[in-house]
Amino acid sequence: MTAKQAGIALLVLFAIAAGIAVASFPWHNGDSVTSTYIVAIAVSGVALVWGLAMFTRRWRWLAISFAAVTTIYAGALAYVFIHVLPN
Repeated sequence: MTAKQAGIALLVLFAIAAGIAVASFPWHNGDSVTSTYIVAIAVSGVALVWGLAMFTRRWRWLAISFAAVTTIYAGALAYVFIHVLPN
C-alpha cells in the first residue's frame, strides 16, 4: 500500500468516525455525552491528522511526528473524559 492509498483510507475512516460522532451527539435536553461520542471524536481527529500526513512529501517526517503527538493526546484525553471525569 502506498502512502497515498493509506492517506485515502484514513480520510475515509475520518468520514465514518465523524458520522458516528454526529449520530451519537447529545442533541436533546437531558441527553448526556457518551463514551461513543468521545471515542468517535478522538478517532476522527487522529484519522484526519494521519490521513493528511500521508499526503505530504517534503515534510512528511514533521507531519508524522505531529500526527504521533496528536494520537497520544487524543488517547489521553479520551481516557480522561471517559474514566476519570464522571458524567
